[in-house]
Amino acid sequence: MIQTWVLLTFAAAFFQNLRTALQKRVADDIDVVGATYARYLFGFPLSILYAVVMWSLWDQPTATPTWTFLLGCLIGGAAQILATVLLVASFQLRNFAVATTYSKTEVIQTALFSLIILGEGVSALALIGIVISLMGVIAMSMHGQAVSMRLLLTGWTQRAAIYGIVAGGLFGISGVSFRGASFALEGDANPAVRAAMVLAVTNTAQTLMMTAWYAARDRGGPMRVIRSWRSTAPVGITGMMGSVFWFTAFAYMTVPYVRAVGQVELILSLLTSRLFFKERISGVEILGMTLTVIGIVAVLLAP
Repeated sequence: MIQTWVLLTFAAAFFQNLRTALQKRVADDIDVVGATYARYLFGFPLSILYAVVMWSLWDQPTATPTWTFLLGCLIGGAAQILATVLLVASFQLRNFAVATTYSKTEVIQTALFSLIILGEGVSALALIGIVISLMGVIAMSMHGQAVSMRLLLTGWTQRAAIYGIVAGGLFGISGVSFRGASFALEGDANPAVRAAMVLAVTNTAQTLMMTAWYAARDRGGPMRVIRSWRSTAPVGITGMMGSVFWFTAFAYMTVPYVRAVGQVELILSLLTSRLFFKERISGVEILGMTLTVIGIVAVLLAP
């Protein structure tokens, strides 16, 4: 029988892929930062509503916020935003594809942060699976980009590479912080309710932070996103749905396992792009998908 966290992760990957596709369309009409902002602006009220519904469905479970809980939400939310900003900034660099590829080291970095911060390690088989899937993801990321294996091995001190590595680390810290925050709630609430509370607080904090930053960067930016709600609201809705499944999966399972299996999102993205645009899948992409699937299976079989 497939474990709950695996189904949650697959659902999260599906909605993340959908949100990314919508985000790209919005970015063409507004800008990249505005598309990112829409994800939080239209998502946070839904996350609050979701938390209230989950709370009521489970007969008022006990879950008392603590300072550690709030700190985990704030650190995780800020880390996620900073990681996104770094990747957006890398688009302005000549070798931005290098940054994107290096950011895929997120899973390896997540395993390290999970061990250091939460004391949760991974088994040997899971670590092998993570490395294999990482190789597959990098292979898929490299195809059609201005990046080669030689450049990856020799150019890791470039600014683009540093952006990617730091972004991957920040994404790792965010996931570990969210899981830690769910543990920091005092009471007997189940993982789904805990995840809903973490999501509501985090999304609210992220919206406030993004609003302040976006308005300082572009005073009319937030209003443009609001006025374009017909195209921007779906980004927030799908983003919130993806976050619901990510956060709940984190509450049930250690973050490295979730992130490793969640790399199926890149396969979904590749297949969606190829099926939609009727483009031919290359041999390198097939190899990358194969390695990624093998790695994910290894993680699922790991104790």
